[in-house]
Amino acid sequence: MALKLESNNARAHLQLGVTLMAKQDGHAAAIALMEAILLDPELIHAHYSLGSVQYSLGHLTAAIQSYRQALDLQPNFPDARYRLALVLKLTNRRRALSPDQSERRRKDAIEAFRQYRDDLWADYPDAVRNDPSESLGIDLLRPSAGHSPFRSCRTSGACDDHR
Repeated sequence: MALKLESNNARAHLQLGVTLMAKQDGHAAAIALMEAILLDPELIHAHYSLGSVQYSLGHLTAAIQSYRQALDLQPNFPDARYRLALVLKLTNRRRALSPDQSERRRKDAIEAFRQYRDDLWADYPDAVRNDPSESLGIDLLRPSAGHSPFRSCRTSGACDDHR
């Protein structure tokens, strides 16, 4: 309905694209998101969402371009950095580094992944990190070491009534 009233509204196309993504209609979502980008090329979440749709459709090169565009518009976008790193890692597994892929981009992707992992660790200050490459998820699931997602609950006693 909003698109009929304001067909030139980039945010309405973005919302339609996100809704179509949730309904798993990737092709229609991609069209709506591309329309949002045409109407407002600086709509960061349209680029990011388009990258997610392109990835789900198996268009990895296009997904990489969309994530990079989102990062060009907002360099401090951890989810876009993480997704870009994952797609780059996946494309590197499928084929050797292509000659046109620069070493700088590969290093940027690795650094983005490391930064995302560090940001996740920062969200759990009570977690013990023994090794910079250690997984937060594994640490949180390690009950024998006294680590679990509920450790702060155990130590504070604030959730005794929920056990």
